[in-house]
Amino acid sequence: MKTKSITKIAILTALFAIIAPIVIPFGLVPISLSTLILCVMSAILKPKEIIISMVLYIIIGLIGIPVFASFQGGFGVLVGPTGGYLIGYIFAGFVMSLLNNIVKKKWIYIISFLIGTIILYVFGTVHFMFVMDMTFKESIVITVYQFVVGDLIESIIALIICYILNKIFTNYQ
Repeated sequence: MKTKSITKIAILTALFAIIAPIVIPFGLVPISLSTLILCVMSAILKPKEIIISMVLYIIIGLIGIPVFASFQGGFGVLVGPTGGYLIGYIFAGFVMSLLNNIVKKKWIYIISFLIGTIILYVFGTVHFMFVMDMTFKESIVITVYQFVVGDLIESIIALIICYILNKIFTNYQ
């Protein structure tokens, strides 16, 4: 792996670890900016790089450093109600990055961000359903419905950030 790749992974993992713990308390599943950061990361990192980044982030949190939502850390978060989102970050990031790298057109960002958000919803909802012993319908009300508008806004903000970064990087190459 090249130094440039390792540097991007390190910087973006650190950024994710700094921003992900900041939440707006909202019921059983808090609102965080981690979806926004994950979308931006998927436009910068290659699929392999984003997998490494998200696995590193999870390991950092599992050893007890408070990088998860609400400044939590430890194994209990992974097996708790929102643990599915943590695993979902790996898969959502991979799929978004893969789409962004295959199509290599700016318009794919919004599509990949929406697909990635759906992947996060699936992992988060299914895990929540089992941990909380609820039906799928009950779980989806708690883990999806109330977050759709916010996640769409985060996707649009991520899209704007990606366009700005793309323009900056294009001008400096």
